[in-house]
Amino acid sequence: MAFPVPKPTMDTSDPMPTTNTFVRTSHCNDLIDDTCKGTPKPVLCVSVLRADPRSEGGDVNDFAFIMVGEVEVKASDAMQQIGRLSKTKPVSDCRENYVVVVRDDIPQAEDAAKGGDAGKATQLMNDVVGKADSCERGFHGRSLLTKWNNAVKDFASVAAALSSKI
Repeated sequence: MAFPVPKPTMDTSDPMPTTNTFVRTSHCNDLIDDTCKGTPKPVLCVSVLRADPRSEGGDVNDFAFIMVGEVEVKASDAMQQIGRLSKTKPVSDCRENYVVVVRDDIPQAEDAAKGGDAGKATQLMNDVVGKADSCERGFHGRSLLTKWNNAVKDFASVAAALSSKI
């Protein structure tokens, strides 16, 4: 399994991906479709994997690695938004959660996905879902981060499902 260096380049101004597909082999499309069917967000999964050239000829490990990278993009977007908000307690709590996500959880999940450690990669992505959910709950229904938290939760839940298939 080879992992080229470039990260996916999706539009980060919108927390949900845009489709940027290119021609692939039938086998690759079938594997992506079949693999994504078992995720909580199959349309998101297919869209992201088909848009990323690293998925061509890839396997489930590659797909999990790609999706973890997308979680990093979304978590970084959330961090940027957090930086624009006033320093209230909920915002500070979210910042702490997302610092851990970006600094610790994502790099460890990438290593676990590369190394074929399904349990660790899955647990780390589930932890990310929990941290984004905790951030959202901290605002008690008045969150200014809902769209970013939801994007992180959506991508991380797909990454967890893909990681569990390694």
